[in-house]
Amino acid sequence: MKESKVFKLKNGLTLLFYKDSTKHSMVANIIVKYGGINNEFIVDNQKHRTKDGIAHFLEHLLIEHSIYGNALTHFNTKYINTNGITNSRMTNFYIDTVSDFEDSLIELINIVNIPHFTKEDVATTKYAIIEEIRKNNDNKFRNLNKKTLSCLFKNIKYQNNLGTASTIKSLTYEEVKQCYDLFYQPSNQVIAICGNINIPKLKKLITKAYENLNKEKIVYQIPDFNEPNEIVSKEGYVTEDINEEYVQISYKINISALTNYEQVKLTFYLNYFLENNFDESSDAYRKLIYQKISVHNITYSYYVIDKFIIVEIGTYTNKKEEFVNLINSTIKNKKFNEEFFQIRKNRTIIALLLREENPLDMLLPLVDNVIMYNYYENDKISDIENYTFEDYQNLINKLDFTNYCITEIRKKEVKAPKEGIKTSSK
Repeated sequence: MKESKVFKLKNGLTLLFYKDSTKHSMVANIIVKYGGINNEFIVDNQKHRTKDGIAHFLEHLLIEHSIYGNALTHFNTKYINTNGITNSRMTNFYIDTVSDFEDSLIELINIVNIPHFTKEDVATTKYAIIEEIRKNNDNKFRNLNKKTLSCLFKNIKYQNNLGTASTIKSLTYEEVKQCYDLFYQPSNQVIAICGNINIPKLKKLITKAYENLNKEKIVYQIPDFNEPNEIVSKEGYVTEDINEEYVQISYKINISALTNYEQVKLTFYLNYFLENNFDESSDAYRKLIYQKISVHNITYSYYVIDKFIIVEIGTYTNKKEEFVNLINSTIKNKKFNEEFFQIRKNRTIIALLLREENPLDMLLPLVDNVIMYNYYENDKISDIENYTFEDYQNLINKLDFTNYCITEIRKKEVKAPKEGIKTSSK
């Protein structure tokens, strides 16, 4: 039997249950709607701005310095898979187990909701985070992403989830605790559970666990970014030690006019559209090769920030203008192929069937739907079956691709050796 339920408790906590009686393992996610992009808030009519990277910092802090010690070690001794994830919109703590689920769920609730970290723990955690930042700074595409975001957004001052070494180094216990107290309130949390579960029993268990916490409620607001559709800068670049330059076009598309369900559906349709127009069998790729613009694939991806979906298309090339013209021409002329659509639609149905084999694979897309699109339903095969070619065309044609920036990874200039210096060999 398969059954899904959504509940909202009196304290504002949202519960999502997906029961599948055929499964042996059970997965629980505690999602806190606090991510890298949430660096501003209003309390008592006063606006505050926090340092970048605190959401990710708190994820490490709560896991590594919980009331049970290091939570990873604690759960691993019981053969329970666990970890935490932070992205731009949320922090997610999860467990995946075949036994001792209810007790482990209560422990996970306590780890997230009973802060046990000290000033010394904050200082200790900084070293690990700064080391992670330094390693990520070597990623040339992370640096390109920073530049791209600065070109795209005027009011959204977001670079990455990690912050910088200097911001993390300067964090104080008081700053971290303030963000914890504010964003880790039950009303800002979602618990999503999947597996062969007893829904009424779990609802009662979770309700009691949160009543025992007796957390103080703090009223706050997240200010609207009031981000315009227009970009800040048309072009930008970073320099790296590379053999070949990389060019990327990033389209800033406002999707706020779409319904929540249309935004979820768009994630499928956009995959179809980008693959049809830019994969190795596409006209754009053939032109790329025949016109000797590049010998590499065209890469494409998308992500959501606030009310915008960002579509990025790039390749390694020294012919920037030709590549930009090719991509913009392809986007403008939008190729739609009904046979390709039907093939991709069938592949999506198969992917959803395979997803049902793993509770964690079922739960994570549901979490994305809730946090990213405020849509409290999982992806359904029946929905995919009802997708039509005409609807696919209409939804893609609603997207405005006129606002975009071009960013590059350029080669670092090699400085010529100074003249007049002589060397001798023995």
